[in-house]
Formats: sequence, structure tokens, C-alpha cells
Amino acid sequence: METLIIIISLGCLCQLLAWKFRLPSILLLLVSGFLFGDGWLQLIDQSLIPDEFLFPCVSIAVAIILFEGGLDLKLGEIHELRTVIIKLISVGVLISWGVAAVAASYLFDCSPSFSLLIGAILTVSGPTVVIPLLQDLRVSSTVNRVLKWEGILVDPVGAIVAVLTFEALYLGAEGGSTLMIVFYVLKTVFIGCLLAFLAASLVATVLKRRAIPEHLENPFVLMTVLLVNYVSNVVQHESGLLSVTLMGVILANSKKISFHHIAEFKENLRILLISWLFIVIASRISIAELSLANVEATLWFVAILILLARPLSVFASTIHSSLSVKERIFVACVYPRGIVAAAVATLFGFKLLELADLKNNAQYATEGLLLLPTVFMVIVATVTFYSLAGGLVARLLGLTLTEPEGVLFVGASPVVRELAIQLKEEGMAVALVDTNYGNVSDAHFDYLPATHGDILSPRLRNQLDLTGIGKLFAMTPNQRSNTLSCIRWSQFFGRNNVFQLSSGHKTEDDHRNHTEGRVLFGASVTFDYLKELYARGARVKVTALTDRFSYEDYLAHYESRCTPLCYLTPDQELHVFVEEATDNPKAGARVVSLVQELPPKPEA
Repeated sequence: METLIIIISLGCLCQLLAWKFRLPSILLLLVSGFLFGDGWLQLIDQSLIPDEFLFPCVSIAVAIILFEGGLDLKLGEIHELRTVIIKLISVGVLISWGVAAVAASYLFDCSPSFSLLIGAILTVSGPTVVIPLLQDLRVSSTVNRVLKWEGILVDPVGAIVAVLTFEALYLGAEGGSTLMIVFYVLKTVFIGCLLAFLAASLVATVLKRRAIPEHLENPFVLMTVLLVNYVSNVVQHESGLLSVTLMGVILANSKKISFHHIAEFKENLRILLISWLFIVIASRISIAELSLANVEATLWFVAILILLARPLSVFASTIHSSLSVKERIFVACVYPRGIVAAAVATLFGFKLLELADLKNNAQYATEGLLLLPTVFMVIVATVTFYSLAGGLVARLLGLTLTEPEGVLFVGASPVVRELAIQLKEEGMAVALVDTNYGNVSDAHFDYLPATHGDILSPRLRNQLDLTGIGKLFAMTPNQRSNTLSCIRWSQFFGRNNVFQLSSGHKTEDDHRNHTEGRVLFGASVTFDYLKELYARGARVKVTALTDRFSYEDYLAHYESRCTPLCYLTPDQELHVFVEEATDNPKAGARVVSLVQELPPKPEA
């Protein structure tokens, strides 16, 4: 009981601290697991987590994490980037593997087999470390998409490479010949694609026909993922990760049914699994095992991975691509290692120890003890380096979205769409989110980027293209939803950049108790107020101010028929009319208002 409580509590606390201080959660999880495990305090009893139980759990957890990552991959994102991504997970992996293997052989004074194995394990990255890093950096959408797709797809590819290496070099399998290795790869890809397609088709058909009740849909999908992972591994060794990742991609791009609620369930499950996995794996490393790893050699090894292996693989994979030189440099500066590297290193470390006992080979025992501590140090070092250096490199290259002025609209009702259309025509980036599918569909007809989903969902942030977006307008009829939206997104945009419609409460105390964001368009402008004006024929209109036509003239011209919403300066800065605003727009600004036009005069 104590061990379970410690693991669960540490996982929740690390995730909370990572969110609060904008740190990589994987770093806190690894360090806390090491400190509370065999590394120092020894509060996590390893005898309660035997290898026979740990390895299947690791396999299941990694399968669910990669399936959830596949659900984030929309094919429409990468029309012109497909070639780059394919090269990164093929040519790039081979180059990284070769450089890492040569470096390991030279620095660690180990056998060629071990050098090739550790090089193969460290070809992987992972969505658990790449996606949170990209969210904090807020870089341009092109490099964001490239790194997200690579981070998710490279995990099953790297795992297959590691398995091939171990099978061929340590087990002396028949697959040692080039022809058999090629056959193994082709068979793995075929089995993975076939089972992924069959499973995705089954899930989509069952959900579309509502063959099972809604409250059992998530357990059904989870059962299918685990079954596919198991069957795929039985048919072809270690092909399960490829199967579940492709299954997630196929379902994410299915037009038959929405998988939003399933994706949200997997997101919550992923957070729990990552917390458990990293803490348990790190807790198994003792100070004695860590001392076996040559710290100086490992740091040089990490430097070669960062400064040589990654840049070589990226520039070789992006030759003749549409990526600019700055974008290539940034992609070369982001490649932290994650959960799959830790899981595979744990598995092969114990397999090497088993082989050492079986074949009475002392070298296998030494390499088995060295593998996990070395990979552990590489994960910590790469996550720390890329987290600290990524933002600096992005700013130096000019790829960060500095003070974006675009708007993320919560709600897509007709009046909200009118405002979004006008801002888009004025050159502002806009995005809309609504739980009402009809509103989202109408927004698509207006050529607006709209997403059907819950703005409070943690995974929605990964789905949205927030390039150029720097403000949030909560404009739904549900005041509670507006308030919670501002609370959640204030961590991302900043408290001064989240706005919500007035609650309509008369007293100032009641109003403050029901709002979190800045009051949008003034205390008298509620959702019902805007809806009524729109129903009476009011429309959003943009008017330019000049030296001869000031803001005061503008208000006098429209009298009470005008509700000012916001204005754009000549420098494309968006200013919102809020309750506490005191500055009026000057000449050159464009005022955006909801205007009630006068009825036409009757003919004489």
C-alpha cells in the first residue's frame, strides 16, 4: 500500500509542478523516481514489482501512449511535408543510429554489438517529450507539424530497429543475413498495417452503428488496442507498436464518426501511465548501477548526439525540401528522448542479464547493467538541454510567435462568426471552437478554421493550429464555460489576454464572482444582448478613422445604433473595448463594431 501511494502521489505531484513552473514532466518524474527508489531513499519496494509483471505492463502502457499519439495525427496537416517526415523516420533514423553506434563504441569501450544496440535504442524520441516542449515554445506551424509527426512515428520505427539489432547480434537469429532482415522488416510493416486497418475499421463500424452503449465505447476501444498489440506481437515479434500507432492515425482521419470523447479518455489515461512508467523505471536504478556509467563519457556521448547525429540526420532528410534554412536548423535542435527509449532499455537490460546467466558471459552482464543507467542519463540530459536551448534557438532564428494578435473564439454562434470573418479579412489569425456541431459546420462554410470539441479538454490544445493566436474570446451562452475557459487558457495566453462576455450581474461583487477573464466589450454586453441585436439585423462592420473622422465623430454618426467591439491599429495591434479601457482609437485605426443599420427611407 505504501509503495502504491508513493508512486501515485509522486506522479500527480510531478505533473502538477511541471504544469505550474512550465517544466518537462518527464524530467521531474525521472528524478523523483530515482530519488525515492533504489537511488537514495528506497521507499519504493522493488520486490513488489517483479520483472514478470513489469514488462507486460510497460508494453501495454507504451502501446496505449502511442495509440493516443496517433489520434493527434491528421493527414491534412502535412500535404507538402510528407516527404520530409518519411525521410526523417527512415534516412534520419539510420544516420542517427550509425553516428550513435560509432560514438558509443569509441567512448564506452564496449563491444560492437552493444554499440549498435544502444545506438538503435536512442534513435527514438516520443510525443511525451516533444509535444509539451512545442507547446511551451510556440513556434511556427511548419516546424511544429514536422516535429510532432516525427516524434510520434519514429517510436515504433526505432523500437523495430532496436529489436532487429538485439535479435541479430545477441540471439544469433537467422535474421542476421541482409535478406532475412529485409524480409523481417517487410513482414513487420505488412502485419502492422493489416491489423491496424482491420481493427480501425471494426471500431469505426461498431461506433457508427451504435452497436454498444455510449458508456462502454471507451472500454471497447481500449480492449481493441490491447488486443491488437498482443496479436500483432504474437504474429510478428515487436510489431505491436506499429499496429497501434497506425490504428490511431487511421481512426483520427476517419470521416465516419467523431472520436473526440475517446481521444479525451486516452489523454487522461496517458498522463497516468506516463507518471507510473517513468517513476517505476527510474526507481529501479541504484547508485551502484549509476556509478557503472562513465559520467564524463556519457556527457560526451550526449554532446555527439545533439551536435552531430541530429543535425546530420535532419539536413540529410530535408535536402530539396520546402523547409527554410532557419526551420531546418530549429528541427535539428529538438530531439529529446522519451518513454520508448526508457522502456526498451529496461527490457533489453534484463534480457542481457538473462543471457549472461544462460551463456555464462560476463560481458553480457556488464552491458546489461550499463544499458539502463546510460539511457537514463541520456534522457535526462537531452530533455534538460532541449528544454533550455529550444526557446533560445527559436528566438534567435525568429521562429517564435512573438506577441501574436490573433483570436481563439470559444463559441461559433452567428454573431461570433461575423466577428471572426471581419477580423480574418483584416489580416488577423482566427480559430473557433464549439461543442455545437452545427455551428462548426456553418463556420466551415464561411471558410473559418473551426474545431468541434470542448475547449476545456487537455488534448484540444494539441489539435489547434494556434499560429498567430494570442488572445481568447469566450463568447458562449454558458457563463460557467466562459469562466473555466479563461481559467484554463490564462496559463497559455496570459491573464491580460483572456476575455469573456459579461455575466450580466448588476452588482460589481456578483460580476467578479462569475467572471475570470477581462470583461469583453463592456459590462452591458452579454451573449443575449449580442444575439438580440443580430436577430434584429445588426451586423459587424469595420470603419477606418482619419484625421477628419475621429472616434468621437464615429460614435456621433451612429449614435445608439453602434456597439464598439475592438479596433486595429495601423501596426496590426488588436485592442479590445473592455470595461476598464480609457484610450480611444486614433486616426489610422479600424474600428470593429456591431452596427444596426437604419431602415431604408420610403420613396416619395
